[in-house]
Amino acid sequence: MGLGQKKSKSRGKVKNRAIRKVVKTKRRTKDFDTVKSDFIKGVDLLIDTDLPGKGQYYCISCARYFIDNNSLENHNKTKSHKRSLKRVITEEPWTEDNSLYAAEMTK
Repeated sequence: MGLGQKKSKSRGKVKNRAIRKVVKTKRRTKDFDTVKSDFIKGVDLLIDTDLPGKGQYYCISCARYFIDNNSLENHNKTKSHKRSLKRVITEEPWTEDNSLYAAEMTK
């Protein structure tokens, strides 16, 4: 005899407003326009002991730090990295002019 379906644990549904904010912003990544500007300018990697790998192994297109060069190279082979790299190269960041055009307003 089976026990039936196992109920999955719900994540992210919190009644307390303060806790809800923490849950939403816990794993927040950089916005696309900052990633695009970092990709164009380049990033100066300073030694930071609080970050993994002392902040020396960083993927610009994904905005992620890695522990060592091996894990960074493995990350460069993944599909998610290739997608984000393609997005950074091809797409333009959203501007105020785009939002005004979408709202059918002109300056």
